[in-house]
Amino acid sequence: MKKVLNVSGFKKTLFLSAAMAIITVFSFTVCKNPATGTEESNEPVSVSILPAAPTVAQGGQQLFYASVSPARASQDVTWSVIPSNAGVITEEGLLTVSVLSTTVGNTFIVKAAATGTNISGTATVTVGPPVTPTNISVTPANIYLTQGKQQQFSAAVGPAGAPQEVTWSISPTGAGTITSGGLLTVTGATTGDTLTVTATAANHPSVSGSTTVKVPEPITITITGIPSQFNGEYGRIILCDPLTGNWLANGSTWISGTSATFQMHNEYSGGSFASPGDYEVQLRFDSAWYHIPIIGIPEGSSTIHFSTFTTIPTINIVIEGIPAEYNNDSLGISFKYASGSMGTSAKVINSTITYLLDSSYVGNITILLRFGDWENGDIYRLDRNFNTGTHYIQFSTFTYVPPINITVTGIPSEYNGLYYDVDLLNPGTLNRIGNGWGQTTGSSTTFTLRGVFPGTYDIVIYLYDKDDMRALYRASSRTINPGTNTIPFNQFTLVPPLYIIVTGIPSRFHGDWGWLVLNTPGTWDESGWGEELISGSSVTFKVWMLNNIQGTYDVYLHLHANDECEEFIIPSRYITDGAVIPWSDFLPYIYSGTIMASKSELSSLVINPEPSKNEASGKYGRSILRTR
Repeated sequence: MKKVLNVSGFKKTLFLSAAMAIITVFSFTVCKNPATGTEESNEPVSVSILPAAPTVAQGGQQLFYASVSPARASQDVTWSVIPSNAGVITEEGLLTVSVLSTTVGNTFIVKAAATGTNISGTATVTVGPPVTPTNISVTPANIYLTQGKQQQFSAAVGPAGAPQEVTWSISPTGAGTITSGGLLTVTGATTGDTLTVTATAANHPSVSGSTTVKVPEPITITITGIPSQFNGEYGRIILCDPLTGNWLANGSTWISGTSATFQMHNEYSGGSFASPGDYEVQLRFDSAWYHIPIIGIPEGSSTIHFSTFTTIPTINIVIEGIPAEYNNDSLGISFKYASGSMGTSAKVINSTITYLLDSSYVGNITILLRFGDWENGDIYRLDRNFNTGTHYIQFSTFTYVPPINITVTGIPSEYNGLYYDVDLLNPGTLNRIGNGWGQTTGSSTTFTLRGVFPGTYDIVIYLYDKDDMRALYRASSRTINPGTNTIPFNQFTLVPPLYIIVTGIPSRFHGDWGWLVLNTPGTWDESGWGEELISGSSVTFKVWMLNNIQGTYDVYLHLHANDECEEFIIPSRYITDGAVIPWSDFLPYIYSGTIMASKSELSSLVINPEPSKNEASGKYGRSILRTR
């Protein structure tokens, strides 16, 4: 039996036995009215419906409203039509009158029952003559889409009361496909083409409405009047949503004069950006950042003078005195801050590294410099509090951090030969302090970690083969000393995964890998993550939780279609083992300018460089997610 329950303003649909529905879900309370001193119940006693006696045309629609008395009672109702073939009514009360199963002048009943009770109210609907469609409005109107992109269209048939059924078509027919529900996919168009999307009224082929979809010319932006101080630096333009700060497109080039031209690309796919419009435009050099809060950007080419930009406050870190033999080399540089970490690289010029961070980094930051390769390179560390402005730091103030070895003994034979990641976390938290990787070599394996000071940590070991994660173990509050530390495997606790089922995944994502990440709301702490092949519309993700704690998380879904990455989010969702999440609950997600600035440019990120893992897996997997 399907029941609707209202909990703290959120409508929940529960499938329960009739007995459980009475015992567990629906309980009515008695409270005392402070004004009269009498006891009053919140149990429903009547239901009224408006409009009470409308005339609705065949094929037409009518929205009904239900009110449950007393007002303090739950207002949830279940709608039905009597007889059931007279029409269809949604859970919101929107009725569509059947054309085939009704007769003009006859009546039928719309019923609203207070959920969990036998209390109901009715309205009487008189069937009116069908309203002849005269016009159709199609939305959204006159948009831009690039090859492979999709857009959902809707049609409103007028006048009021007219049947809303339409058929969809596009022209030229080879430029794309459109479903019976109005979902357009651009498949055969080229740059500069314009498609026409048309909705035609069912049984009235002379009545239609249309809109246009243009495949835009690539956006190029030329910046003139660039000061000479930026010659030889790397420049980047970022187009952001002026209201949300979301990064939407970017382009980059080396600066070699007073002007530079940037070819704009979609933030993730590398394809041409689709939508000319109003944007915040950020201009970033190696040594300074600027922006225009809002400006119109057309398709094709446009020119902006440098004097139009204003300065963006940043943390400008200048590390001087780096050994001369590293000039013109790129050193690994990592930043660890209160809510996460970021790794990238920076070029040494004249024994100096200059790196900018946005203002979200203000506070205590740990900087790690890596000389040499990832597995054997030397690590130097600096911990300092940073505010916006320029900070000059001598390399001599960094501390060399010798590698720390952790030897785990007694590893079960079932894990021999598997690949591993090892994370050191602040005790009881998800804040990663250091990590290592490699492959188990038998019942005893030594993990080498770099850039970590001795101290007390939680130790997390991830074990996986070339196809899948196999196990996650955690040892809490272990003291790590300089040199080699030996820990028996039986002192680690197995942390089982949660299983999360995502249903209704669109077919365009089928056949590629998907990643699901759980984060503490408002952060990127990777409380849990899992990857699976999207083999159909329903996929069960095995989500590895550092603490195996069911609770409220931001749920991120990272998918691929047509060689492009698409990301989605459900903010603040309560997650339990076996949770089922319908695709319709996800919202499109683009990293905000603040978050992405904090994570630096994707083009320069060091994407989990352990070669053994990437060669073994044949896919990016957790490697991508851990750099966010």
